[in-house]
Amino acid sequence: MLARVPRALPQATVNVAFGQNSGPKNAQLQNSRVGPVCLLKRNGKPFGNRLVRATWETFALASASRRTPSRPPSGWRWPVAESAAMGENSRMLQPIAFHQQLTRVWPPAVWNEVTVLVAVSGGPDSVALLRGLTAVRAPGSGQLIAAHFNHGLRGEHALADEAFVVDLCRRLGTSCEVGRADWNHGSKQQPAVMEIAPDPKELRQHASSPPGEAVLRTARYRFLRDTAQRVGARYVATGHTADDQAETVLHRIVRGTGIAGLAGIRRHRELVPGVSLVRPLLEISRRQVRDYLDALGQDARADGSNADQRYTRNRIRHELLPHLAAQYNPRVAGALTRLATLAGDIQEVVASLLEDLQIRCIDSESPGQVTVDCGQLARVPRYLARELLMDLWRRQGWPLQAMGFERWEELADLASTPLVGPRRKVFPGSIAAQRDGPSLRLVPPARDGTAMKAECANVPQPKSYS
Repeated sequence: MLARVPRALPQATVNVAFGQNSGPKNAQLQNSRVGPVCLLKRNGKPFGNRLVRATWETFALASASRRTPSRPPSGWRWPVAESAAMGENSRMLQPIAFHQQLTRVWPPAVWNEVTVLVAVSGGPDSVALLRGLTAVRAPGSGQLIAAHFNHGLRGEHALADEAFVVDLCRRLGTSCEVGRADWNHGSKQQPAVMEIAPDPKELRQHASSPPGEAVLRTARYRFLRDTAQRVGARYVATGHTADDQAETVLHRIVRGTGIAGLAGIRRHRELVPGVSLVRPLLEISRRQVRDYLDALGQDARADGSNADQRYTRNRIRHELLPHLAAQYNPRVAGALTRLATLAGDIQEVVASLLEDLQIRCIDSESPGQVTVDCGQLARVPRYLARELLMDLWRRQGWPLQAMGFERWEELADLASTPLVGPRRKVFPGSIAAQRDGPSLRLVPPARDGTAMKAECANVPQPKSYS
């Protein structure tokens, strides 16, 4: 059996008392994949297959030089001992190991001296993130600030989530910023609460049915972005886990995607200039999060909307993934996250190649207009040509959702195929692509919004590619 020991302790023999009649047993401090552990032995052989609760008082450590103090260091807690079984389905991630993994992925030295805004919904993932960052944070001039966004769709349950987060932050000594979505433009302003009014388009959609996932996500990230800028945060941390990564990749496969989409959730990206979005739990599973909170005795809120089958992601989480695990591959979630890692590695290579291609293939680029050298573009592999055009499209802020694989192929054909005379096509968003000799010009519609609308009206809308 295994029992946790503090990292600072040296190799030593440990006398362990398991009750009045059991007598002492010797143990040797060892290291394992989850940190320093204590392998319990009797007469030189490992023994026992039951869990025990260990406290500092049950251990009397001795070494050649000195005895261990009779009391633990200030603030130190001895977690529950755990089973030696280290399989993926049975391993418990205790606080020490959770903190070690968190600091490995996002070292406190990176963020100690700056302000970090932690998105906290009140659910297990975000609560574990806040507790973990609070525990591993080293002394510095920076601060942790929690941010909770109330979407305003679940009535008293949403208010209870908000109250839970505020109380948790109070107990942890952490500042808390709260935002509420004012779907009706009529909610009363409350102290220390930022009211967020959705766009008119979002209001019209909410009037007939609950907002879609994309609308809710946009409102939530708008609140995080605005709050980060207001409090001067350098980072915004969210509690996305390995399970979220698997669901995202599977969602994109079902919907239709490319290599970039297979990379799933990015570990970090720029939210706005000067503010980075980070996901420190992306290698940790929901089960590990639950085990961590159980070890702390920390409760969390359950969001009933996570079971709402109207949302595609919920159907993937509760129906499709469990079905794949039961009928095809019990470790399908791990396979999907590995796929995301490999696709992300490929995208890093592609990104480095695109930097060179931009210099060679783009004659001019300004807001609202791009000119591409088709002669240079025709010499590069087809995949890179599409990626370059997608990158241009993205930088210009033109609509990507309706640009499926077939449309990207059309655009790549227009740019790389030799032509006898001028040719022009219109793409989603009324973006005109004009090929004239060795150049391809991409321009948005005229300012009055009337140009090319008729030409674009009958353009088919294929499945999303990116």
